[in-house]
Amino acid sequence: MILISYDLNGNGKNYPGLFDAIQRLGDCCHCLKSSWLLYTNKTPKQVNDYLRLNCLNNDDHIYVTETNLSTAVGWLPQEVCDWIKAHTLVYR
Repeated sequence: MILISYDLNGNGKNYPGLFDAIQRLGDCCHCLKSSWLLYTNKTPKQVNDYLRLNCLNNDDHIYVTETNLSTAVGWLPQEVCDWIKAHTLVYR
């Protein structure tokens, strides 16, 4: 499972392009305002490179890392918790 966090800065913030690109990479959940969870067979580097090339500007920031949902904690909307629970069972 991959966690994607980002800050789109400056002019030309391409949120629709970024969201579409993330959704093309696999099964995903927009878990927080500037964060997505992504279930994919791609590596964090592949995800980062794809997003930077296709929809980010030079002044945007992105952080992509693998995450273990079975040990994660937080307070999220119910639909996000349901998505995590379903994918935690699949991911094991």
